[in-house]
Amino acid sequence: MDIRLEKIELMKLLLQTESESVLKKVREAFKNEEQGYISQEQYDIVAERRSEYLSGEGKYFSFDEVKKRIQEKTK
Repeated sequence: MDIRLEKIELMKLLLQTESESVLKKVREAFKNEEQGYISQEQYDIVAERRSEYLSGEGKYFSFDEVKKRIQEKTK
């Protein structure tokens, strides 16, 4: 695949489209590329749970504890 030709073809398609939904999807794809692969909402949830964990709130388990609990339930 020639990346330059691919870019030119995509630019032509973008210039020809009248669809706002296509443009929004393209913009969203670029945002995701810049931000990583999780949405802002997902990032906020992880940040909130991390904060709870660091402050000692809630109940959390180590990997070994989770593994043991699963093994006990599947016996």
